[in-house]
Amino acid sequence: MRLDDEIDPLYLHAYLGLRHAREWMSHRAAATAAPSLSSVAPGHLPMRFPPIGQQRLSVDLLGELGRRADAYASYVSALGRLRAELAEHLLHGAVEPL
Repeated sequence: MRLDDEIDPLYLHAYLGLRHAREWMSHRAAATAAPSLSSVAPGHLPMRFPPIGQQRLSVDLLGELGRRADAYASYVSALGRLRAELAEHLLHGAVEPL
């Protein structure tokens, strides 16, 4: 099976980040100072690969959701900074409350 023909690399990356895949790999990692997997081990991980079009759609949807989450996180962070700055001014009397 060729990665570029039947498996989208971004789909594979997302799949390997799923909790069950991480747990599967951690249970099979060699117990050394730096746990590692042999190059053969991931080939035994039970994986589901839908048709390439569905993989790409899934990756696109996850990417869009990630971009929106990042945008909202930026908004929340900016709002928190604004609140803190306004509190400084209001509580020190530099700005008259409405």
